[in-house]
Amino acid sequence: MDINKNLINFAQLYNSHLFIIVMKLFYNIRFSVSLLFVLVSASISAQKKSIYVLSDLHVMASELLVKDGTAWQNYLENDRKMVDLSEPIFEALSTKIMSEKPDLVLITGDLTKDGEKLSHNYVSSKLKKWKEKGISTLVIPGNHDFGTDFSCSYNGNSTQPVEVLDANGYKELYEGIGYFDHNDIAQKGFTDFSYWQEPIDGLIVIGLDSHTGSVSSKDVDEACRRIRWARHDGYEIIVMIHHALIPHFYKQNVYMDDALVNNHEQIKEKLLSAGAHIVLTGHFHTSDIARDFNDDMSESILDISTGSPISYPCDYRILTFDPTTKDITVGTKSLTKLDGIDNFPSYAKQRSFTSNKKVASRYITQLVNEMAPSYSSLLPLFINKWSTALANAFILHSEGNEVYADANLKEDIRKDLSIPLSMSSDAGYMLTSLLGDISPYNPEGDNSHSNVTNDRDLDIAHNYLTIEMGAPSMEEIVRRYPEVPSAATLYYGDVNLVVPEGISVCTLKLGTNGALKTVEQSELYLEDEVIPAGTAVIVQSVLKPYDYYNGSSIDYEALLANSREYAIPSYNKCTFRTTDAGGAFDTENVLQGSDAASLTTGPNSGTSYKFYKLCWNKDGKSGEETLGFYFSERDGAAFTNSAHKAYLAVPADSAADTYCFDDLTGIHTLSKELQKDNSVYSVTGMKMDGKQIQKGIYIIRGKKTVVR
Repeated sequence: MDINKNLINFAQLYNSHLFIIVMKLFYNIRFSVSLLFVLVSASISAQKKSIYVLSDLHVMASELLVKDGTAWQNYLENDRKMVDLSEPIFEALSTKIMSEKPDLVLITGDLTKDGEKLSHNYVSSKLKKWKEKGISTLVIPGNHDFGTDFSCSYNGNSTQPVEVLDANGYKELYEGIGYFDHNDIAQKGFTDFSYWQEPIDGLIVIGLDSHTGSVSSKDVDEACRRIRWARHDGYEIIVMIHHALIPHFYKQNVYMDDALVNNHEQIKEKLLSAGAHIVLTGHFHTSDIARDFNDDMSESILDISTGSPISYPCDYRILTFDPTTKDITVGTKSLTKLDGIDNFPSYAKQRSFTSNKKVASRYITQLVNEMAPSYSSLLPLFINKWSTALANAFILHSEGNEVYADANLKEDIRKDLSIPLSMSSDAGYMLTSLLGDISPYNPEGDNSHSNVTNDRDLDIAHNYLTIEMGAPSMEEIVRRYPEVPSAATLYYGDVNLVVPEGISVCTLKLGTNGALKTVEQSELYLEDEVIPAGTAVIVQSVLKPYDYYNGSSIDYEALLANSREYAIPSYNKCTFRTTDAGGAFDTENVLQGSDAASLTTGPNSGTSYKFYKLCWNKDGKSGEETLGFYFSERDGAAFTNSAHKAYLAVPADSAADTYCFDDLTGIHTLSKELQKDNSVYSVTGMKMDGKQIQKGIYIIRGKKTVVR
């Protein structure tokens, strides 16, 4: 079975709320039979795109070191970053990027040491050179990019404050690198430093500003609105945040709370609910991948943290994006050479060990003095052993894939730390989580929230299928039926699909209306229900623009010309999530289909069938066109059906020449809310409360009711 997981174009049926209204809606629109059923692959095989991901560059302009001395050496002594090498390291990365020419570079914050204007000028000058070479770059700020207590120059034994970049300066300096004029659509609805872009066809990138440690609720809500739109229209989505969204080891959010963005749980749940599954982060200087799930474990979200090039092992990521399938592959590389330093990886590792050992010594001393002061006398005897073990543990975590690391080394670390770990169960669980890449939520390591064990290389399947339907313009649909504009198509596929919001799907069965033989709704699949693999269906969309725009009704006409700016979903597209879970199979369904172009067949090999295409037929007397199922070949003989297209198969001994939609029984509901609600709705979805009900057809609790 081969399904193009990109867009599958159908030039087929478009309709409004009822099948019967389809004929009126398109009375003046002529679709040829050949156009109506041509299935077009949405994308020709496209070349895969390369995306570099950098984080925490912490570049310090060389002019800030006026003269080496005690001030500068004291700073380096108490910092675990190789800031003194930040400029040559960034120069080496820049040379590599200019040579390899990736399609896109993403930088997840902390571009500079401490927001110094000189450092920003240096970084932005390199990024603009990349742009001149055709390399697109998107950046977001980190907590070091607007100044800290260490925003200074160093001159012998003293420091002097220096100018830092302010908000306006930041956006001006990085203009065209994620930021444009404030009125540009990329930042509509966002605050100053958050935005959305489509840097590669089929890929939406949303940058969320967390430089204060928080992301504004306005930015989160706007991001979710954009994500829902992008997911509906078949894009893949990457979100960038500087701070972590998911804890990467047990109680990281408790003991290192500034490592995670504030309100990370709520933000994570909102992004996942909207349809985001990939979040790129930084801040902690480690290349680690954490994963969390929604409540029923049906969908997950990844926090892909990228290490810093100035902290061992000096990592950067390379993502590969397939525009055809929307799949993403995560790879990780390390900077292995730096001019003037022999065996740079060994040098960087030793510096990391030394600085982290100092940090560990301070941490253990504080832990013992606060939690077990009676052990304080042991500190001189064991502090070297304990801090060495903890520094080695952090190096293993920094390298990623801790679960694959040397088992003997990990056991030695546990033994060496047995005494301080006995003082705190949390400390023990934290170390176990750190060394084993085990769930950060559950000390017993169950899989209800599961960290990803391979932190450096990961394949991320798109797991979505987007169907595109050829149809009249959105403007025409809105003008004709502004209350419930909609679209529909026939579809067949051999995968289980979860029905998304705003979409209804049905199978068909045979019926009668007096002497007229008809087709009518059989099984109805609504939001979150599963269409089982091998089911041929009619798919119908009824999304309204205001469902995606701040939850309030707006003037459709005013937004039509700017539908992309306001993230209004396309009515001729719908995107399904694929799933391993099965759904209810309809044994009465008379629709059939095939994954590949093939000759039509019926469901039972021992039965003779007649086969029909859905198309328009002009009445010879009245000249009016009627939508229905008609023979494609003489007397209903088999015909070649296109891939992923549905057709009608009826046993020959009971087959009619034509099957039309029954104007009474062809109605199907389009929302679970209509099924739950006792209110009365018109067939176009208008709520009739307080309005006089005339003769006609209405929907009550999802069922059609005829008022005579």
